[in-house]
Amino acid sequence: MTFVRVGVVRNSVMIALVCALLSACGQGSGSSAGWESASESAGAQPDTDAVEFEAAEVSGHALVPGTSMTISMATTGDAVAFSAGCNTFFGALNNDAGVIDGPGAGASNGPMGSTMMACDDALMEQDRWLQEFRDSTPVRTLGEGTVTLRSPAGSITATRVAG
Repeated sequence: MTFVRVGVVRNSVMIALVCALLSACGQGSGSSAGWESASESAGAQPDTDAVEFEAAEVSGHALVPGTSMTISMATTGDAVAFSAGCNTFFGALNNDAGVIDGPGAGASNGPMGSTMMACDDALMEQDRWLQEFRDSTPVRTLGEGTVTLRSPAGSITATRVAG
């Protein structure tokens, strides 16, 4: 007769439950359709409705050496995403006002959020600045192949690289 230790069974059940919960969390609702287009801009989907920019100039924070900052904006809808080497921050672009909705603006166009990965201290500090920048309701100015975002926290001028 073979005996299975209770701890092994309990751990197996817990792993199965966590996997089931994580897969359920990944299933979106119809209300996030605009965000899905923006988040997929970094993938290999050629028909995406997003434009990706890479920061050429950043004021208010010195980028960690070897990292870059990207901004993806939905061309249809109101989604915007930022990444600076660790986590991705996303929120709503208020197309009428030309601003990224931050908590101070009441996030009128939808929820804001981010991934939550742990990185080294320098990247985490860079993420903190980027989150503060996003939350400061930056004003967007579109140029010929560029986008500039300005707020009291600093500014980002980025050049179009995809989309």
